[in-house]
Amino acid sequence: MDIRRITALVLIILAVLLALEYFNIFTSGLPFLMFGALILIIHQGWALIRNITSTGFKAPMGFIIPLIFAGTGLLYFFPLPFIPSFILSNLKILIAAFLFTEGLYSLH
Repeated sequence: MDIRRITALVLIILAVLLALEYFNIFTSGLPFLMFGALILIIHQGWALIRNITSTGFKAPMGFIIPLIFAGTGLLYFFPLPFIPSFILSNLKILIAAFLFTEGLYSLH
């Protein structure tokens, strides 16, 4: 099992824990949202570096999607005043959805 599949499983597990916390099914004293935001930023930063340094055809979506996903993680640490409040209040489920999506994508 390579590192990509291990990190994919970690992303999926963290996404499920965040979703359970969001719907008040599971509570924990651990800052899962902070871990999720950090992992999302690091994972997407690495994907962006891989896309920039790769040779051959570079699709625009290879740059846009990592920037959107990492931007969501950055919103946890730097909430911007012009971002609507419903996005900031539901950031936990948004990060959970992005972690789950990225985890599933990494498993293929």
